[in-house]
Amino acid sequence: MEEEEEEARALLAGGPGAPSALPALCDPGRLAHRLLVLLLMCFLGFGSYFCYDNPAALQSQFKRDMQVNTTKFMLLYAWYSWPNVVLCFFGGFLIDRVFGIRWGTIIFSCFVCIGQVVFALGGIFNAFWLMEFGRFVFGIGGESLAVAQNTYAVSWFKGKELNLVFGLQLSMARIALRAVRSDWKLAVMGGPSSPANFVELSLTQR
Repeated sequence: MEEEEEEARALLAGGPGAPSALPALCDPGRLAHRLLVLLLMCFLGFGSYFCYDNPAALQSQFKRDMQVNTTKFMLLYAWYSWPNVVLCFFGGFLIDRVFGIRWGTIIFSCFVCIGQVVFALGGIFNAFWLMEFGRFVFGIGGESLAVAQNTYAVSWFKGKELNLVFGLQLSMARIALRAVRSDWKLAVMGGPSSPANFVELSLTQR
């Protein structure tokens, strides 16, 4: 990990290890590259937050088709939250001391992906317990992935830039939460999922 950091510092400083002529998007010392990194960082949490709020958008369908009450339905969010009471701390420790930021991000992203697949399989096979297990696995990676996202932010941006970066990351997360509800309502209403309809519904829904 120390070798990776030294190599990155050499590239940023334009040292002897840095290539002489790189396209702007491939040169870590150029603004275009850092903006690309910022875009990817914002999308890192987009899918996670989009999947996180899927159950809320389909609450009435879950309760009707799977014959569950509100208390049992809310267990989907409880199973997500319980592991994160302690795992955020351990997730940060694992990123710092064990996996490193790259492998930590990949591993926690895999937990998010696998958890959502298991959750979807529970819906296909009408097995609510499997959906709960999927949300638990999803929770193992969800908030720790946010820790990795913040680690990337402070690694690539310094000083006053961090305020803008954290703000954009939060905005993308809220767009994801809004998108899942708006897309579901457009589907139920039978309207076309055009950008104009999406924006109109996002502004008018409460």
